[in-house]
Amino acid sequence: MFRQWGLEDRVLDGVPFEPVLNFRIDGETRPYAYSTDDGGGRFCPQQVLVRNLIDVFIGAGGDLRFDAEDVSLESVSGDERPLVRYRDSAGTTRTIRCDFIAGCDGDRGVSRATIPSGQLTRYAHDYGYAWLTVLAEVPANHQSMMAIHSRGFAGQFARGPEASRFYLQCPLDSSLSEWTDERVWEEIEIRFGEPVRMRGKISSKRLVPLRSVVYDPMSHGRLCLRSRHGSPI
Repeated sequence: MFRQWGLEDRVLDGVPFEPVLNFRIDGETRPYAYSTDDGGGRFCPQQVLVRNLIDVFIGAGGDLRFDAEDVSLESVSGDERPLVRYRDSAGTTRTIRCDFIAGCDGDRGVSRATIPSGQLTRYAHDYGYAWLTVLAEVPANHQSMMAIHSRGFAGQFARGPEASRFYLQCPLDSSLSEWTDERVWEEIEIRFGEPVRMRGKISSKRLVPLRSVVYDPMSHGRLCLRSRHGSPI
């Protein structure tokens, strides 16, 4: 798609890579090789891809706004163009008249809540465990790695050159008070079967149950919903 739009070099900011995913099972690395459509590809982390897409969008005259509070949607059901109303960082109420609205704010966001009761059928699956998500100010051992261990799943993803995001599977009845920084680092090392490069500052920890949620239909009038499968929402 990016090639067809002439955006390959502007968006896919990465070097050619071997089509291999790395897993660690009880401390042993197990590479999984897969085939791509054209025999090659580029590795582009999600945050880098989003940043590059924003650069392209703004460079083409796109209008992107941050720090929007008290967002509300109006007139999404009828034939008239819907309205988005929000308060900006200066406290001023702003309105945007739209052709369509893409609701990408999850199961508990304002988009889904705007649709009248009884119009959607909700399908959900609870996985029976929780994610402990950890953002740490440390460089990652690997660009990405997933571990399967008898103590539970672990994931590690680079967030730039000096930060890492970790995921640890844990029981639903866990509490954040149980997960001290020391215990987090110990559990990461046990599940990956290798020491971390350094034990730096943990800037955030969040404990959330894992579930998948999808609605039918995925649109209502001029409002379209985005599904989030297998996400902590």
